[in-house]
Amino acid sequence: MSDRIEIWLNTAAEDGIVGWGILLRWSTFSKAVTGGEAGAQVEQMALTAARRALETLKRDLPVVLHIGTKSENPEQFLRSVRQAVATARHGSAVTCVYEPYATSPDMARALELARQGVRDVKFAQTRATPPTEEETA
Repeated sequence: MSDRIEIWLNTAAEDGIVGWGILLRWSTFSKAVTGGEAGAQVEQMALTAARRALETLKRDLPVVLHIGTKSENPEQFLRSVRQAVATARHGSAVTCVYEPYATSPDMARALELARQGVRDVKFAQTRATPPTEEETA
């Protein structure tokens, strides 16, 4: 068994929609989670993803949170992530690692999950749009 949980987090933005993706790994277990929101800020969605990742955990093991989201002010962004992590319900230590240019397969997977989050929001928007008169006629 592994003595820590690894989480890779990334974001993607397209057409005013920001998606996020997280990949959690512990021992042989892995879990992927996506989300997104129209009109959101990239860094805001990264904070949401960090909190969601920690809320998903069922074991109190040390966590390494790899963050792939790029920021114009990395120090302030990482400080915000640490504050968000501190307020999330998790009893063990969380180490935040800022890796905006990481090319590992796990970070690439987190980026693909973030892109899926964007696609999911776009799909939900098209499904939520009421039909026009022409479509109902």
